[in-house]
Amino acid sequence: MKKLLAMLLAALMILACAIPAMADEGSEPDWTEYNALIAEVKSETDFAEREAKMHQAEDILMSTGAILPIYYYNDLYMQKTNVDGIYSNLFGFKFFQYATVEGSDTLRLNLASEPDHLDPALNSSGLEGQHVGVDVDAPHI
Repeated sequence: MKKLLAMLLAALMILACAIPAMADEGSEPDWTEYNALIAEVKSETDFAEREAKMHQAEDILMSTGAILPIYYYNDLYMQKTNVDGIYSNLFGFKFFQYATVEGSDTLRLNLASEPDHLDPALNSSGLEGQHVGVDVDAPHI
């Protein structure tokens, strides 16, 4: 019974791998238009025409799904021009231990995971009551 079940499972696994491969047969995009457009781009001397043709070629690539944009996280933050010494590592962690504020001994922070708006002008208004006070001259442990 175990051998029969193992054989049946192996046959199902082979079938599960073969069906998608057969379904993709003949679904490749036709690259003749793209190749002709790239040949034109390479021989074009007018910058505006060349740029327009490159955008057309890019649209063809994006419509086929051959090239997909890779998602990456934008690490957006606002920092006043009189604040120095704040740095970030490759993982996005912010470090404030060496931060200084020109003309002050207090650094006020607003730490949040997501801004309310992408427009910095909309995020910077009305934050006076939401700051966390940090003493810049505090001893570092």
